[in-house]
Amino acid sequence: MPLNKHLLLGILGAVVAACSSATPTPAPTAAPTQAPPPKQYWPQFAESQSWPTSTADWFPSKGHYGGTSEGLVRVSPAALAAYRELTLGAKLEAGATLVMLHRSSATGKPGPVHVMQRRAEGWHYWLLAPDGAIEGHDALPLCARCHADAPADGAFGPPQPAPEYPPRPAAKYPPQPAPE
Repeated sequence: MPLNKHLLLGILGAVVAACSSATPTPAPTAAPTQAPPPKQYWPQFAESQSWPTSTADWFPSKGHYGGTSEGLVRVSPAALAAYRELTLGAKLEAGATLVMLHRSSATGKPGPVHVMQRRAEGWHYWLLAPDGAIEGHDALPLCARCHADAPADGAFGPPQPAPEYPPRPAAKYPPQPAPE
């Protein structure tokens, strides 16, 4: 019987411990996920959509997205003439803003929007989603590095048509001997 007495005391101890008023430690839970911050929009996006374009139509974008997109540049109205006439070494005035819209060459789906705004201290850059939401701004080293090589004040200007050269006369080669 003594063995049964010890067994009963052990069971009684477990029941008492389980029913005690001590609060059990809760199981660890995953950290609550934070909602993403609300989107911030570039303040001039809606206005810029009515600005004049530097070209009559979309053109192949050679500098962005590996040639898989087409671009259309909208220019703040006060800077349009100066932008269209950019020449080597020309400067755009502070306040000049260039907005390059992109779309897929294959599908026409709207893509990222690149913005450059000339300020007294230099160019400021924004990378926007197609709806104008800011995805990056100011410290965009890739933009600054590439545009530092542009021929006119950090801007490449509107795409230029390939030069037309006068036709060249056909080359005259001496007659070749017939194969034997």
